[in-house]
Amino acid sequence: RSITVGRSGSYSLTVTDGDGCRGASDPVTVQTLPAPARPIISRSGDVLTSSRAHGYQWLRNHVPIPGATDQFYQLTELGTYAVQISDSNGCTAESLPLQVSVLDVGKLPTAIHALDLYPNPANGSVTLFLRLHAQGRVLVELHDMLGRRVLQRRLHVDATGIREVLQLDALQPGMYFVRVTTAGSHVVRPLLLSRQ
Repeated sequence: RSITVGRSGSYSLTVTDGDGCRGASDPVTVQTLPAPARPIISRSGDVLTSSRAHGYQWLRNHVPIPGATDQFYQLTELGTYAVQISDSNGCTAESLPLQVSVLDVGKLPTAIHALDLYPNPANGSVTLFLRLHAQGRVLVELHDMLGRRVLQRRLHVDATGIREVLQLDALQPGMYFVRVTTAGSHVVRPLLLSRQ
């Protein structure tokens, strides 16, 4: 009563009842679509990036990560990661697994005592917390994936620290990098901007 087809074509069905009478269905046209190419995951620090696709779903230990539906994923824990992508026809493909056995916390320059960005991924704004070992001036820059500077702030920071809110409403969703420069050295942190 049913078949599974794997080739394009026109299909119809002829049935026969107990008296030998026959009836034929209208034809149904089936078009097979090529599967999308297997996505490739690249890693920069604690950010995973999928090759471009129509839709994304990140998985950790073979389980979909709720809300992880962007091209980029910010790592927060160890595990085996993969991404399932979809094309405009709804066809899917899954990447090879990527084992994450260490997180890249990044070494801070000597002058910086503490540095944090939250939330990350961000939506509309991000808070930068910064504390120095001794008071000084700090240059904060935000760069896009092409290296273009899209935001710049000059701050005066002391040993008690500072919290600075960076407004990101005018920026497109995607991956950015926050560069903090002080006392002749700098540190870079990835920042994922989403619109969820």
